[in-house]
Amino acid sequence: MLAIPASNIETAIAMIPEKITSDCEGRVISVAPTGAAVQSGSSIAGISKTEVMSVVAAISELDISKVQTGQKAQITPAAYPDEIIYGTVTDIAQTARDQYNGAVLETVVDVTVTPDAPDERLKSGLSADVEIALGEPRDICVVPYSAIGQDDSGEYVYVYEDGCSVRRDISTGAEFADGAEIIYGVSQSDIIFKEPEKIANRSYIRIAENEQ
Repeated sequence: MLAIPASNIETAIAMIPEKITSDCEGRVISVAPTGAAVQSGSSIAGISKTEVMSVVAAISELDISKVQTGQKAQITPAAYPDEIIYGTVTDIAQTARDQYNGAVLETVVDVTVTPDAPDERLKSGLSADVEIALGEPRDICVVPYSAIGQDDSGEYVYVYEDGCSVRRDISTGAEFADGAEIIYGVSQSDIIFKEPEKIANRSYIRIAENEQ
């Protein structure tokens, strides 16, 4: 054990100023506990230069190419799992780092997401989930799989036109749990029949409204 003369301790304590000031203006976001021993060179307080608390999200190197500053994001604090804070990607780190995801070591890049307005629910040291919108939302036409037929000519549906069922050749795109995106062939205003194999070759169709 290293013994320190009492005179040296007293001298060190005497050198500590009664008032400690920061070299920048800002908001105190963390402070060392009262009575805690702080190693030389370590911080005793954290200062934020802005009133707005930001969230730093670790993005996998496999996905970082899709992220850009200015993209909109949603923040869900762990302390408020049913609430969403809307924000924007304001910074992307210039260097990557390694971190463990469970037992797997992966390379990530830190991305800063800043709320669109100051929010007291965000506090230093808390965790949150971040969802980044990689593109602008768009309206798409999705048709149930049961309404899509396929033969040697390709995919098709039957739509209602002037009392008749008319075949429309279509092209599908993204697939979902309940249907497929229609790239061309039909629009959202078309009436589409389910089970096209039962509709084929019928020249007259009667549509009955559901009674509530």
